[in-house]
Amino acid sequence: MIFGSENISTFSKSNMAIWHALAIQGGILNAGGFLACGYFVSHLSGYLTLSPMALYSESLSQSMLFLLPVFTFFLGAFFSGILIDRNLRGKGKPKYYLVFGILFISSAVLSLKGEDLFGPFSSQKGSFDEMKLLLFLSFLCGLQNGMITLVSKAIVRTTHVTGLITDLGIGVSRELARRDLTELNDERRSNLMRIGIIVFFFFGSLIGFYTFDAYSFAGFGIPALISGTLFGLTLFFQLIKKT
Repeated sequence: MIFGSENISTFSKSNMAIWHALAIQGGILNAGGFLACGYFVSHLSGYLTLSPMALYSESLSQSMLFLLPVFTFFLGAFFSGILIDRNLRGKGKPKYYLVFGILFISSAVLSLKGEDLFGPFSSQKGSFDEMKLLLFLSFLCGLQNGMITLVSKAIVRTTHVTGLITDLGIGVSRELARRDLTELNDERRSNLMRIGIIVFFFFGSLIGFYTFDAYSFAGFGIPALISGTLFGLTLFFQLIKKT
């Protein structure tokens, strides 16, 4: 992935390192969104439950408000598809550095100018203006998740773990039932990959809670460091070195 290859090896060391780093980033973004807005960023199932609940309580405006993070996550994934999928499906090399660049710049701006753009870092949110940060973070998670979904052919997620835990449960059952050694090793590697991403997401969330509690918006400096490093590596190998 760092080198812009269209032929993605799920278990390559570089890809595993990227996915684990982005799982940490996904956990941090979710922790930041929860502390700043009172809601998890990429828990779309929750929003699709909260929206009809608000509608049941006869609050149309609140119901529409809960659908906005779903829409911005969709927009992020859509934008990622425009930047990545066309090249994956065509003859060109996917420009991963563009997505990493957007993630880097966005996180850096949040860490430096977050309070100026979105107001105080507080969980007392409710109106549209107060939820702008949540919508922005949801867009970033959709962008990141869209890229990794395309690259891994829908095997990996790094902004939420529902699908991974489902795959892990199925994978463990398959591992127990396998008799062929090659298939057993492949399933075991897949399960270890899933466990790794889940664990790194957990620690990313833990890091996020400590960091945001102490430094508020400056905590987004960690995602800026992660995505900035990946942006620099992919930019060098995919654009600068080849020229």
